[in-house]
Amino acid sequence: MEYTKNLKKNSKTIAIDARFYGTENTGLGRYTQNILNNFFSPQDPNHYLVFVNPKYQNLKFPGNVTLISVRVKHYTILEQLVLPFLLIKHRVDLLYTLHFNAPIFSPVPLVVTVHDLIKTHFVDITTSTHGKILFFIKRLGYSLVMKQVLSKARSIIVPSLAVKTDINNSYPTINPQKIYIIKEAVDPQLTKIQKKTTSSKKSRKSYNLLYVGNAYPHKNLPCLLSAFSILRRSGNYYLTLITQKSLFLESCLTPLSSEVRKYIIIKTNVTDSELERYYHTSDLLVTPSFMEGFGLPPLEALTVGTPVVASNIPVYREIFGDHVSYFDPTNSQDCANVIKKALRTKLNKPFTYSRNWQDVVKEVKAILI
Repeated sequence: MEYTKNLKKNSKTIAIDARFYGTENTGLGRYTQNILNNFFSPQDPNHYLVFVNPKYQNLKFPGNVTLISVRVKHYTILEQLVLPFLLIKHRVDLLYTLHFNAPIFSPVPLVVTVHDLIKTHFVDITTSTHGKILFFIKRLGYSLVMKQVLSKARSIIVPSLAVKTDINNSYPTINPQKIYIIKEAVDPQLTKIQKKTTSSKKSRKSYNLLYVGNAYPHKNLPCLLSAFSILRRSGNYYLTLITQKSLFLESCLTPLSSEVRKYIIIKTNVTDSELERYYHTSDLLVTPSFMEGFGLPPLEALTVGTPVVASNIPVYREIFGDHVSYFDPTNSQDCANVIKKALRTKLNKPFTYSRNWQDVVKEVKAILI
């Protein structure tokens, strides 16, 4: 490659696997997008090879960045074969991946991002579109890749102490000193929105609840939907689910009466600007998860002044402290009670989160270079 002849002395060639780039890949796509959009500088002496989906091969970055179109699906055997080949071909010094699915036979040092161990703890074939045999083959592949990547990685980036603790407990042979906590940030456009006032809502005749996230077992949607059914018995509540339709989502909705389902709105493929509007116009965000690695939706909601009711899990306590109202995620009645209380109470403490994506990238680069 021509660029290898022009590298400055002591500079490195760093590959970044950014194939998840794009909001169509939900939270992981947004994370990748925010990292890349704040990562590169013409003054950086290193050269970067960025692996992207062909859809994004025309992204504009400084001259020290080379985009390489990689038409390889995630979580496949082909991925494990093609990426090492590219690393050798382009004489890469270091590979940085924004997800756990790194090549286990990487010929170069590896810095990997592990957002959570949800797939380790939640095994549910009802969310799979594959047959049983293929499902269990993919489960075996996940277990193998996760274990090998964690062991092989020079450094592991996680978004919270909760995830670091989970890795330490689940994989006790991994050196905790190579696990670095780098907390995430809010999308820049959300920080520009004028915050809502926190006046009391006692006089309101109806309430709009919001859920943002995928429909997976760890998201604990049945608890929220059961709580919503309880709330509908005593008030005029509406629930908007910003998610993707699936058989699992339908199975969560099936137990609800047709009367309750009339007041549930499902929105899919929501744009960034539409998501901002939903955050701003909703009375409350509810996040009932059993497990998360960080929690961007509640962070985004709080940023625009929308109160949050969250499951009482370690990561939410770590990130949000006493800025949100907590409920027992195994108890839908408790969820309903906390929602009622939160809707009728002023926010006691203004929420500020000064961290931005430039801060995140600065800490990532300190590990890479």
